[in-house]
Amino acid sequence: MCLIWGIPYLFIRVAVSEISPATLVFVRTTIATLLLLPFALHRGGWRDLGRRWPALLVFAGVEVGPGSFSPTPSSTSRARWPGC
Repeated sequence: MCLIWGIPYLFIRVAVSEISPATLVFVRTTIATLLLLPFALHRGGWRDLGRRWPALLVFAGVEVGPGSFSPTPSSTSRARWPGC
């Protein structure tokens, strides 16, 4: 189980040495969206989005957090993102 859990962090560490972290996040998010969007559309997952977008926006803001947008990582953000 730990191998399955830890291998993406190894791949991220290798990939970040080759491409920028922003590009890596964009590529991973795009691939995940392309893979999961057909399932969401098929199940009608977009119907409830109109009612729930404020909660989704709050959740995204809490998850991303204001410290994630700083250009240089601080000691607190480094401790918050140990896999990065």
